[in-house]
This record gives sequence, structure tokens and C-alpha cells, in this order.
Amino acid sequence: MEEILNYLNNYFYSYALVTDVTFEEDGNSFTISKFKKNFYKGQYIKIEETTINDGIFKIISIRDNGDSITITTDSTDLVEGNFRCLILALAVPRAVIKLKEAIEEFKTKNKPSVYTSESFGNYSRSWATNSKGAILTWKDVFKEDLNQYRCMFDDREGLEVIKWL
Repeated sequence: MEEILNYLNNYFYSYALVTDVTFEEDGNSFTISKFKKNFYKGQYIKIEETTINDGIFKIISIRDNGDSITITTDSTDLVEGNFRCLILALAVPRAVIKLKEAIEEFKTKNKPSVYTSESFGNYSRSWATNSKGAILTWKDVFKEDLNQYRCMFDDREGLEVIKWL
């Protein structure tokens, strides 16, 4: 999802939380103090200002620990430690999530190659190319579908920022 949202320059921000975060040693979860806004299983979040754990992640599960919550993500390589960071809750539209699934399927079936065609004896095969003569990428194939979600500027103005503790 991170590659797609970066390509769109649109992160579908919902709200931002500035808080102390404890990244667990399992490499995929972190703990924060409870606050009045909710996170949801399946939601995407963007983490910033940690230096080493920045990125966009999907929430796999949420565990309520009483006065804190532990969020498990789809990451496997979060670095253990305590950070004061920015967690941006994203509200990615369902249509963009479905496009992500279609893009992943396209990427699986169409591995990148430096060749536009190949032939062996009686066998030959050519790949579709874009206007530059390069093999089509997911960006070429899904450009029209994604264009409606593109943003010129990273729009954080008016974003509700919650400074917690």
C-alpha cells in the first residue's frame, strides 16, 4: 500500500496522534497509551518521526491492555525501542484497497524484465510496451483508475492532531 499511496501523493489522512510508542521485540507490534480515538483492524496507519520504523502499515489486530493498547501490524521488521512519534490514521477508500489487490495480482503475473520479446526456435513471445517502449508496469496499466485519487500536494492542513502525554 505504501508504494501506491506514495505514487498518488495521497494518504487519506483521518487524524494524527503524537505520542510515546514502545515498539515490541516481535518486529510487528507496538504499544501506546489509550486515547479517545479508535484504531480499527484492517485500517492503514502511517508512522513518522521514529527514524527507523517509519512507513505505512496495515493493522492486523488490536489488544486492549487496560490503560494502553497494543497494535499488531503487517510488518515483520519493526525495530524494538521507545520513540516519541507521529501516528497518522488513514482512511483509505475501499476502491483504492481493491485496486491494490488488483495491482498485486498484476505484479505477480507480470514479473519485470529487461526484454520486450523473446524467441526460441518456433516459440516467440512479446510483452506489451508503453509509449516509451518499455514493458508495461502496474503504473501504466492502472493509471486511469488511480488518477482520480492523485493529489498535487500532501494535504495535512486541517488535520486533527492529538498530542497525547
